[in-house]
Amino acid sequence: MIFEAIVTAVCGFLSFIGSAMPTIELPAWVSDLAGLVSQISGWAAPLGNWLPFGAMGTALQFVLVCLVIAFLVKLVRIIASFMTAGGGSAA
Repeated sequence: MIFEAIVTAVCGFLSFIGSAMPTIELPAWVSDLAGLVSQISGWAAPLGNWLPFGAMGTALQFVLVCLVIAFLVKLVRIIASFMTAGGGSAA
């Protein structure tokens, strides 16, 4: 009951503060963000002659997999260090 009253009071206060703020109108480019991204992609398409985007995607996936494996190895080492009752630290 007391917690509910506190939450209601805080929410009422935040609602009052929010209603006191002036509203702003978003720029037109925010509503057309998908069009902007496709336009930038269209501009970057000719760069495929110099930058192999397919190979870059594969390389980024390889790096991500290596990072995940390194994280898992570190996690296993930390968990294994708990089993030695504090005798070794892998962190």
